[in-house]
Amino acid sequence: MTSISRREFTPSERQHMLLDFVADFTTRHGFPPTIREIVKHTDFTSTSVVSYNVNQLVERGYLEKEEKVSRGLRLLPRPAEGDTPGIINVPLLRRVIVSPYGHIPKTGLRQSIPVSWLADIPLHQVYALNVKSRLMYDAMVTPGDVIVLQRQHTAEDGDLVMVVIDPKQETRIRRVRFEGDQVRLEPVLQAIQPQTLPCSQVQVVGKVVGLMRQF
Repeated sequence: MTSISRREFTPSERQHMLLDFVADFTTRHGFPPTIREIVKHTDFTSTSVVSYNVNQLVERGYLEKEEKVSRGLRLLPRPAEGDTPGIINVPLLRRVIVSPYGHIPKTGLRQSIPVSWLADIPLHQVYALNVKSRLMYDAMVTPGDVIVLQRQHTAEDGDLVMVVIDPKQETRIRRVRFEGDQVRLEPVLQAIQPQTLPCSQVQVVGKVVGLMRQF
């Protein structure tokens, strides 16, 4: 039997979907899904098919699985081949990802960031955004800056996140404070007044991990 080495292994489209689902489920519920829940909410056809793919991802270092525990899956950060020790490369995009579905597209462009920024963040959820607009001046972000984001669509009170605001679909960086069915959006630049809106008008599209700036 021919084995696939760690270097040669690349997750398939369905395995990326599985990783995305585990990440999103864990973020929303605070605990990982069971194998049966993965089958129920994805297009995998059986628990055996899911288990096979999970075992492949565990073997290659994308997932950790605690045996004999139904909610024993955990995503692991995994550096790409060729990364410098202490530095990791993430996809560099020109547009923020708004959709909660699918995996982060591969454009061929990469941004180096410190591994320490990831902490417990799964690597496949992280990407860098090359800022071209001046509309983020109120977050002290200027054209040419690179924002590092964790792709997620929920937020905890006090998180610094990227949001899309209806009805004009404006993309902004704000610290969020929840007040019942409303959310208070606080700019980083304190000279600008906060804005309070119904939660239904604000879509969280990512959590800010860090900012890269070249002087």
